[in-house]
Amino acid sequence: MKQVRTKQQGFVSIIVALVIMIFVTLVALGFAFLARQNQEQNQNRQLSTQAFYAAESGVNDTVKFMLDRLESTGVLPADATTCQAGMNALSAGYNPNLGGDTGNDQIEYTCVLFQGAPRSLEYTIKETSTIIPVHSKSGQPLESITISWQDEQGNNSFATNNSHWLPQDGTGVSGGDNLAGSTGILRATIIPIFNPITKDSLLNDTQTAFFYPKAGAANTVSQQSFVTSNQSTDLGQGVWVDGNCNNAKQPRFCKATITNLTARGATDKFYLRLRGIYRSSKVTITAREVAATEDAQLANAQASVDVTGKANNVLRRIQVRVPFQASYHRPEFAVESMESICKRLVSWPGGSSVDLPSGVNAGDEPACSPN
Repeated sequence: MKQVRTKQQGFVSIIVALVIMIFVTLVALGFAFLARQNQEQNQNRQLSTQAFYAAESGVNDTVKFMLDRLESTGVLPADATTCQAGMNALSAGYNPNLGGDTGNDQIEYTCVLFQGAPRSLEYTIKETSTIIPVHSKSGQPLESITISWQDEQGNNSFATNNSHWLPQDGTGVSGGDNLAGSTGILRATIIPIFNPITKDSLLNDTQTAFFYPKAGAANTVSQQSFVTSNQSTDLGQGVWVDGNCNNAKQPRFCKATITNLTARGATDKFYLRLRGIYRSSKVTITAREVAATEDAQLANAQASVDVTGKANNVLRRIQVRVPFQASYHRPEFAVESMESICKRLVSWPGGSSVDLPSGVNAGDEPACSPN
């Protein structure tokens, strides 16, 4: 019988070719997917930027609207607590559509909220004085002012001693806390405004306190009574007020209240002079009227503006605080030297020492001489 021999080399070649084709196709599809994903990400970034600028335009329009109303009528417009109310307020003279075709491709701001007298004031307090108006919108006398603060950079280490040591920065004073890299101290001066304003009232009715970042429980708030007698003799002058700082505390880690503001007379207007010591702090300020159960609306300081921008289907929301009156910044000195001053005295409770700068001898500079 004759045998028939078959060759399978051609079949194997076809299988190999199919495998290679499938592999190349998968690689091509992968690259196509990555390219499309990258394109979508770039488009989303572009749309997000456009939505942000749309929201920023809405903020600028809202601020201009509020300032124009204040200038023309002497009062701020009514608060807009819904998106539609805010958009209706800006409908005359302001165009929310900033570009693009109608429909999904339009760039616009779609929601505007604003409040001319918010129930809290927000500031970043540096190592120079900031003067802040704390005025009740209703005109009712204020009974208390609460100051909440935390480190500007978010550091959350606090003091644990009861002696109110200042930051050591490595000087090695026994019993203290090294606060040089943590939450700063706040110096607060509270100035009530009576009618008429006199030199004596400013001298006698003003209180200065130092808010100290001492650790404490999240549910406790220190309270310090306002001055009740002449400034030079009242024990409340220059008092330390612990912040009972805790990472769980809101709205800031440290919080303390000055109470009994009516002790020197009832008024709805105060000025608060804040200065950061050693560190900058983010600060939230609230106030309560007499017998009130919620925070007062505070006028003549800041407006709260909240705007949402839209580009295609991407939304961006901006919330800002806009000052209506200047928060005056004042330096802490009257005379400034054009040359260096040798700071050589280190002091603490119970002792002091002369500490010359590194590499400086007492005879090199007259200012550094101990004689």
